[in-house]
Amino acid sequence: MILDRIKLKIKGNIDRLQSKGAFVDIIDYKTGAMDKSDLTLKNIEEAFTGKKNKAFQLLYYALLYNNQNLNSNEKISTGIIHLKKINKHLQYLNITKDDHITSDKLMEFKDNLSILINEIQSDKVPFTHLKEAKYCKYCE
Repeated sequence: MILDRIKLKIKGNIDRLQSKGAFVDIIDYKTGAMDKSDLTLKNIEEAFTGKKNKAFQLLYYALLYNNQNLNSNEKISTGIIHLKKINKHLQYLNITKDDHITSDKLMEFKDNLSILINEIQSDKVPFTHLKEAKYCKYCE
């Protein structure tokens, strides 16, 4: 993937792709704790707050899929099936009350991802731990 003229090798594993005519669902399976609010975004920027990691992951998968299928006119939706609550069915990522991920939303996500990667690579931006994030057992 090339972001802001920087060539990066970033990968991810999509658990399931489900095509239905002009629609494609990108599905991730989860076993850990999850709440419907994890998949609700008021805007794309909210995926970059560190509090919506499941939404970030699904948007990233949509970007990967879109990059591999540039000529496709499919409407993309992403969601999670919680394996411990299988009767809940597929829970879709919802951005501004819409289940479909438009090309504009993907472009906005890609632009924000580029900014994030530039910040990570910059020696001018201090690398600090988020107050609300947990420390790993090696960092405490």
